[in-house]
Amino acid sequence: MAKKRGHNEGTVYRVGRRFRAEVMAEVMVGGIKHRAYFDTNNEV
Repeated sequence: MAKKRGHNEGTVYRVGRRFRAEVMAEVMVGGIKHRAYFDTNNEV
């Protein structure tokens, strides 16, 4: 069974020619997912 990522751990996806980074930030109860797009993997 796969483990879930904890808060402040993220993933990187390739979306077309760009890369998307997602990070789950801890906020009291639950969390907020932040997303950012970059042109290269090195920028992520």
